[in-house]
Amino acid sequence: MSASRGLILLSVMAMLAGCSASKGKVTLHGDLGRSIYAQSFNQAYISSSHDGEYDVLLIQDPMPSKTASRGTKPLQPVGAAALRQIVHIHVFWQAQGGSVAKDGVVTNAALDWYVIAHEASDRPEVLHYEGAGYVLLDEGRKGTSVEIRDGTMKKTDVRGDLKDPLGPSHLYGTVKAQRNSPFVRSTLSDLRAQMATFKTAVSEAR
Repeated sequence: MSASRGLILLSVMAMLAGCSASKGKVTLHGDLGRSIYAQSFNQAYISSSHDGEYDVLLIQDPMPSKTASRGTKPLQPVGAAALRQIVHIHVFWQAQGGSVAKDGVVTNAALDWYVIAHEASDRPEVLHYEGAGYVLLDEGRKGTSVEIRDGTMKKTDVRGDLKDPLGPSHLYGTVKAQRNSPFVRSTLSDLRAQMATFKTAVSEAR
């Protein structure tokens, strides 16, 4: 893939309009360029364990360009057939029940953000960010409100020629998640297998 097909990942305050299926939005502040970006998600699911931990998945599948509001764009790669984003939030406990200090910041959740460009081949390109955050959960009759009060992340893995437009970033936002434990487990299993394959390939190449 040529450099011209590098990823244009986030127009300033990019936001999908007219999409009733949207489950929420996450806003990011780049630490280096001071840029502000936003990403909508049209799917959000949550599962819980017996020991009080939670897994939240935010998913944004490729959307037709007509759904974007004037002057803004969803995340799009240059020349890629499709772009999928998955955010995994693992909440170790409810925020009001405790917290842990990480580098002087109170956190209770681990964050993984995957940007996956699917090409014609069976080896999609992947950009993976990792971080931590302070997350609040509010369970209601119509779903669980997931609020990222303060999160940080940075790029940790890349496969292919996807470009990182963010660098280290802070993020916050709110989404409404529906309980679907089987789907969450299946998606996380697929992601871990995909990332394990990627890391094995990188190790063998070295």
